[in-house]
Amino acid sequence: MKTILVSGTSSGIGYEICVQALKLKYNVISVSRNSKPFKNINGIDCYSVDITDNDQLNNLVEDLKSKKVSIDFLINNAGHLKNETFDKTSYESFKETFDVNVFGLAQITRLLLPIINKSGHVINI
Repeated sequence: MKTILVSGTSSGIGYEICVQALKLKYNVISVSRNSKPFKNINGIDCYSVDITDNDQLNNLVEDLKSKKVSIDFLINNAGHLKNETFDKTSYESFKETFDVNVFGLAQITRLLLPIINKSGHVINI
């Protein structure tokens, strides 16, 4: 059975990917700051993780390693968007966006690489 880990799963595309993967009988691992949407759904292993927090990411990876998880698909869907015009965007807003969309994505991928199958796939949305 294939294993898929999806970040950014509390709503939208990430949520739907998890639902569809479960229907396909995949082992589904959901990673999101808000894990409530999947808390009571059998077949989805939920983790509440802020991908900008290295301690939380390290704990996630150590837990997966202790369970001997092997990932076939990593789908990086977590993202941050501020709905403001470019000229009104502050430095702090840019930094928050890059922390999630660039550095968080890179860090979760880097930390998970040792448990992604050699024939596995990483998809960034």
